[in-house]
Amino acid sequence: MVPHVINRFNIWTSQTSYTTFYRVPTLKKAGRFNEDLGVGSGTVWGAGEETELLLRALRDGAKGFYDPGLRIMHPEPLAIFDDVAMKRGRLYNRGFGRVMRMEAYPLWFITYMAGRPLIGAMAALAKGQLGQARYRASAFRERLRGWADDPNRQTHRNH
Repeated sequence: MVPHVINRFNIWTSQTSYTTFYRVPTLKKAGRFNEDLGVGSGTVWGAGEETELLLRALRDGAKGFYDPGLRIMHPEPLAIFDDVAMKRGRLYNRGFGRVMRMEAYPLWFITYMAGRPLIGAMAALAKGQLGQARYRASAFRERLRGWADDPNRQTHRNH
C-alpha cells in the first residue's frame, strides 16, 4: 500500500485500533466510543468502535492519513485458528457489519466487504488450509449478520 488520506471506504484497510492516533481536539469534537461496540461492550458486536469513532471524526472535518512506513508491533491474532480465534472472529466481524449498517454504506460496498472473506475462504480451502477457510467463511457470515441486525436496537448485552 502507498500513503493515502483515509476516507469512509478505505478506512476498513487503513486503520485499526492499535495503529490509530488522534489529536485531543479531534477526540473532544468526535466524542466518546460507542459503548455498544467493541471488545469490552459485552454485546455481539465485538469490534468496530474505533472505526465508528474515526468515521464520526472524519464527518466532523478531521483528516486521517495512512502511512505504511509506520510500523506498530502487535501479536498476530490469526496465528492459530482455534475456538478462541473463531469466537473472537465472530464478534469482530459482526461488529464490522454493524458499523457498516449504522453508517449506511451502500449495498455494493457491503457485498464487497462480505465477499472478501468468502473469496479468502475458497482460496484457503483450495490450499487445504481448513482452519483459515472456516475462519474466513465465518467472517463472511458474521459481517452479513451484523449488517442485518436490527438497526434500532441499541444494545443486546451478553451478561
